[in-house]
Amino acid sequence: MSKKKKETLMDATKDTLKLGITSNVGLGAMGAIGNIPGMPTQASNITGTVGAGLGLVNVGRLAKTGMTIADQFENQIKKGKKR
Repeated sequence: MSKKKKETLMDATKDTLKLGITSNVGLGAMGAIGNIPGMPTQASNITGTVGAGLGLVNVGRLAKTGMTIADQFENQIKKGKKR
């Protein structure tokens, strides 16, 4: 079993920002598609569903970044106790 590389705070922040920007662009595109005249009502419903899904993905990524911060604090505390 290979050992996973620990994610640094900078990597976590970059990934969170990339996901946030990408999902907002995707949500904007879905909104534009839903606002096309003559588009069936189902398309508008799908836009809301996609928006909710993208929001959940962003919350999950932000939580992972928060756990990275907590891990770094824990490592600093352990290093301080060893001295």
